[in-house]
Amino acid sequence: MTEIEALITKARRYCNENHSYWVNKYQNERTGTDIPYTYTDNDYNLFPRYNALSTILQGVETIVGKDFATFDNCKDELKRIGAETHSIDTIESNKELHLLGKLSNYFKKSGKLNKIEINAIQDERLKFIQFITEQTTESVLDVEPLPFERKLTQEESEQVRVRLLKSWNFDGDYWEPLDNKSPNPTVFLMDQKITALDKSEIEQTIKAYSKSDKLFVITEDLVDYEIEKGLIDIDLYESIICDNTFEWVVYGSHESTTAFGGKFLIDKVNELYSNRKEQLNKWDYV
Repeated sequence: MTEIEALITKARRYCNENHSYWVNKYQNERTGTDIPYTYTDNDYNLFPRYNALSTILQGVETIVGKDFATFDNCKDELKRIGAETHSIDTIESNKELHLLGKLSNYFKKSGKLNKIEINAIQDERLKFIQFITEQTTESVLDVEPLPFERKLTQEESEQVRVRLLKSWNFDGDYWEPLDNKSPNPTVFLMDQKITALDKSEIEQTIKAYSKSDKLFVITEDLVDYEIEKGLIDIDLYESIICDNTFEWVVYGSHESTTAFGGKFLIDKVNELYSNRKEQLNKWDYV
């Protein structure tokens, strides 16, 4: 791992670790009510922090694998990301939707963040920037590697979606079996009918079959990723996975269904469920 790769990895680890810290703190210290769902000032000082860290992490992961002329150039880009990266959770009002670019076409936001939320988000941004500022070529040497996960640029995301539309008629909205769209054969299962062993067998088959070392994960909220093949997880929610051949797909819906397209995948599912054929293409959501 180069010094620049180590720096980006350390930034990712910082976001992950601090995100977990604030999630746990919020869960343990939340003082609002569940019915009706309300927030206290204490809550407003907690949950925006993990939202900010999740947003910054997405920004950091856009530069995974990117080359920089110098270590300091990379530090400058990471500090810019910490200061400027936005998501629907960090914009202050509807007037700032433009900060999301084309993503703003898919989101509506009512009201605005209050002062406590704004201060909490800004505090996490400043802490991240300070952390990056303090890094040296020596301080990043001992960082443990992380699996490859790279957030696609808007242009890359659009290119993948065009290919999915052409090959599978997937337009980013509901797909099989919620909406009968696929031009190719598919098979689906209710998630509760997929055992841990079934899941492992299907994932191992994909790893063995896929011609690419990387996979695309395309989501309903347009936060799309390229991941290393070993990270495949078919437990999906309104997301679709494929590789760069677009010969196969796995789609998970919000209705707890998982659909499979591609001959090798359909063959594998049929093989696994040869003694459970009644579970195939059977909608029994309760």
